[in-house]
Amino acid sequence: MSSPNEELCYTSAVTLVNMIKSKEISPVELTDAFLERIDAINPKLNAYVTLLHDDARSQAKEAEAMMQRGDELGLLHGLPVSVKDLAWTAGVRTTMGSNVFENFVPDEDAPVAARMLDAGAVNLGKTNTPEFGWLAITENDVFGVTHNPWKLGYTSSGSSGGAASAAAAGLSPIAHGSDGGGSIRHPAAFCGIFGMKATYGMIPKHPAADGWPTLSHNGPLTRSVADGALAMDVMTGYDSRDMYSTPLPPQEYLTHLQDDIGQLKISWSRDLGHAVVDPEVIERFEDGVRAFEEMGFEMTEAHPDLSEARELFKMIMFTEAVGSDFEYLEEDGSSKMTADLTKFITKRKDILGRDYLAAQGKRQKMFANVNDFFQDYDLFLTPTMAIPAFENPKTMADYPHEVNGVEVTSTGWHPFTFPFNLTGQPAATVPCGFTQAGLPVGLQIVGHKYEDLLVMQAAARFEEARPWTDKLPPII
Repeated sequence: MSSPNEELCYTSAVTLVNMIKSKEISPVELTDAFLERIDAINPKLNAYVTLLHDDARSQAKEAEAMMQRGDELGLLHGLPVSVKDLAWTAGVRTTMGSNVFENFVPDEDAPVAARMLDAGAVNLGKTNTPEFGWLAITENDVFGVTHNPWKLGYTSSGSSGGAASAAAAGLSPIAHGSDGGGSIRHPAAFCGIFGMKATYGMIPKHPAADGWPTLSHNGPLTRSVADGALAMDVMTGYDSRDMYSTPLPPQEYLTHLQDDIGQLKISWSRDLGHAVVDPEVIERFEDGVRAFEEMGFEMTEAHPDLSEARELFKMIMFTEAVGSDFEYLEEDGSSKMTADLTKFITKRKDILGRDYLAAQGKRQKMFANVNDFFQDYDLFLTPTMAIPAFENPKTMADYPHEVNGVEVTSTGWHPFTFPFNLTGQPAATVPCGFTQAGLPVGLQIVGHKYEDLLVMQAAARFEEARPWTDKLPPII
């Protein structure tokens, strides 16, 4: 038996926008369909933590009135979307997954939220995130844990786990996410959807809360690459208020998604030379590599030297996380933050500035090495995650500490993503198959800095070769 409005809510965002503009469906009808489905499905998933029934219907009615008046319509006119609970939304509770901000209501939108609304989108609500986005799973003391729609009780990963769960379950055709070390790509891979971390600076972040300021990127999570391209057309673009914002002209991702990309040179690695990877993940990834070979691209097994990436990421992430959140510690060491995060910050509050700057210097050298590597290749492929989704851990001690019986570090189950937050390159994940247990596996596509369009074009070719959008999670 299908869930409420399943066929409509699994229709692509591109198609839904066209249906609205051709008056096959009204924004109000579409919004009501998504709200009905969310009311039925979300209690099982906990993907949404703040639902905007009244606001969404009001926005949908205004979208309908604009059509009747003959107003100019935006790229997302009347389309329901979701916003991660890390991003400010004017007049809408934004907790960032923390008791510190349990009742916080911003008076302005983060740029990415403002751009979706300005493009005519209807905000259905805020999706779950770990406290300040600092975990690679999605749970917090305010709202609890988010579940994976492919297997309830299993993690959707994080920190955009609510966004990924919502998009995969047909609760949001476009879901906003952010990614400081893999936080778009992890949950997209575990939930079997497309996720895109744009080049650093392509999607402005300020003004808004900005933890991990030199690592965190924004981007979309969608069921198809074309829907991701539509979202990127709206999200990207220069904003003078953000000192890191990139002043490039509009890229027109959707318009150019099917352009001829020629004979690409693509490198790939199953393990970066050091990672321990689940055999089923390797099997599905290598089938994905074969798909690129079948498309006629020149494939070479090779990888850049990322041997220092983990230590550099730890130092930079630790410093920026502590710097962002230290103010929430009281003088006596107490905090409204979770005990784990309080302990994390307290333990590292005396990191020296010179150590942070030294790490940034080594980061520049690593980027130069990676940039040299990419002179020989157009794209680089890896598995997105080293393992498939696992049971929601009850404590941090339950996080994966072994892969294939081999003890790994705290990043050992997700070693492929954070290096490209350090380098700022665009990186996407596409579904490349399922384990025998029916859990999705992701393949990561990394491109040259500012070659976001090429990454998406390659992802679109892969989607044609190995389609996935007809595969729906059971949500049982």
